[in-house]
Amino acid sequence: MISLSMNIKGLFRFEPFKSLFIDRAIAKPIESRYRDIFVEDFITSDNKASEAVGRFTTDPLTVGRYTREVVGIRAPLLCIAGMADRTIPPEGMITLYERRKKQCEWPTVLETFEDVGHLPMLEDLPRFFMVLQRQFESVRGFRCKDS
Repeated sequence: MISLSMNIKGLFRFEPFKSLFIDRAIAKPIESRYRDIFVEDFITSDNKASEAVGRFTTDPLTVGRYTREVVGIRAPLLCIAGMADRTIPPEGMITLYERRKKQCEWPTVLETFEDVGHLPMLEDLPRFFMVLQRQFESVRGFRCKDS
């Protein structure tokens, strides 16, 4: 299925395919220029790289390794989940956050955006900016105990 979508991805430049593609990712409207960029980014992506990403994001061993690696990041971490995401289930980010909170002493914050999808930075830019700013301020001056 992934290979097929890579071979016909040029169709997403045209309506109604463009809107179907974008609307699958978002829950709130985004500016038309961002819609165009989002589609162009997908269309011009390397097919083999996109296929590889599609395969390993569904591989349980890869997902398990990814989770272990993220849980072990030795730095403050901000997890953001668009709860209306129909591209990647937000439960994955919540599970990752919960695991990290249990297993890691580094500061970890979860921000859920109830009414946005896969692109919170485009669907609710003011709130996304506020969340990032708050995160940066909260970790300002934070230093690793080992450094």
